[in-house]
Amino acid sequence: MRTSRLLVAAVMLVPLCALMAQPGGKEPPAPADPLRDLAEFGPTDTPAKAQATYDAALAAMKKKGGLLVVPGDVWKSLKDVPLQGLVRTPAAPGETKQWKTDTGVTVLVVGDQHSTVKLPPLSGLHIDRNLRLRDGDSLPHWGTHPMLTLNSNVAYGSTSYLDWLQAPVEKGPDRRFHVPTVRGLHPGMFINIHGHSGYGGGVTRACIKSLGWDEEKKLHYLVADTSMDHKAGAILHNKSNTGILHMT
Repeated sequence: MRTSRLLVAAVMLVPLCALMAQPGGKEPPAPADPLRDLAEFGPTDTPAKAQATYDAALAAMKKKGGLLVVPGDVWKSLKDVPLQGLVRTPAAPGETKQWKTDTGVTVLVVGDQHSTVKLPPLSGLHIDRNLRLRDGDSLPHWGTHPMLTLNSNVAYGSTSYLDWLQAPVEKGPDRRFHVPTVRGLHPGMFINIHGHSGYGGGVTRACIKSLGWDEEKKLHYLVADTSMDHKAGAILHNKSNTGILHMT
């Protein structure tokens, strides 16, 4: 899990406390590292064993809090359980006399395509900054000091294209698809090419081989293989939304 540890150190999202007990009932001194791997708490080779290990890990880590790293393929087999909850005295359904918030465990799911941070639902994510300089000091001239900076460098691969096929195309290899413009197209690009009239008539998931200019028809074209016929007026498209932040 070396990659997971580097990712957590780089992101620095959640402040964590030292923890905790190991399986088997032994209570060694709490390690300085609050980041724990699921495999430390037991086997994960079957869904049933993985669930038991996950439950045991949360039970142990809730004593002091921490961050638990779970492989993405193991996470798919787990039943989601509360990462944090209320401890009520007496227990429900009796009349509550006292309550407190249980210590939360943050779970980092490391998958092949992306990593997901599962936050304790009651406390959520807190990012604090106390901007306080020494007395008699001040910030420099015309400074910009945001609390959070997100830097997304989209160098190559994202695209936005939607246009209409200008002439019919018969199925086969290396076919020419005439389009009004090739702006936004490039060789190697994935593109949906429909059969007829907008989005109708099925679709070819094509890969652009090359681009060109048809001097006779005075039209741009792309070259791709297709296993179906296409009529003029069919839509060609590939639109990627590569934003910096998505909120639901």
